[in-house]
Amino acid sequence: MIFIKGLNFKASEQDIRDFFKDFDIKQIKLVVDKKSGKSKGFAFVEFQTLEDLRRSLSIPEPTILGRQCIIERSDRPITDDHEE
Repeated sequence: MIFIKGLNFKASEQDIRDFFKDFDIKQIKLVVDKKSGKSKGFAFVEFQTLEDLRRSLSIPEPTILGRQCIIERSDRPITDDHEE
């Protein structure tokens, strides 16, 4: 699984899915504020294969909706605990 930080606050799960269109995604968790429903600027993406995970970590200067973001590996499971 990967952790994406520095996302454009207008980025949706579909925008993330579109960015990784050549990858086999298992699930996406865009973290949002519980009260406002607005994005917090980070997300978790789980891939079906280890190969896709590794490929995602090697993307040079990943940019989603015009904003460069940072992709890091994460071993934290996707849960609703990420929302506040």
